[in-house]
Amino acid sequence: MFTPTRSRCLSIGIGARCRAGETAIHPGQYRHASNPLDLAINGAGFFRMTSNGTVTFERNGQFSLDKNGFIVNNNSAISPATRR
Repeated sequence: MFTPTRSRCLSIGIGARCRAGETAIHPGQYRHASNPLDLAINGAGFFRMTSNGTVTFERNGQFSLDKNGFIVNNNSAISPATRR
C-alpha cells in the first residue's frame, strides 16, 4: 500500500498557501492477495512502468495481464519487464 502525499498548507486570512508536498514511501500493511500478480515492496523502491512512452515510478503493486499478455497496472501502464 502507498501512503498518499501530505500537503503542507498554511492558513493566511481566508485563503491558504501550500508549500512543497512530501511523499511518504513507507509500506502499508501486507496481506495475502488472490491475484498472483499482486506484489508488495519491502523497503524503499518503486515499480518502473511505461505509459505512452513516458516512464513512471509507482509503489502500487496491483497488476494484471492485458489482452496482449503484458503486465499492466490499473492505469494500463506497462511493466517493461514484459516487453518482448
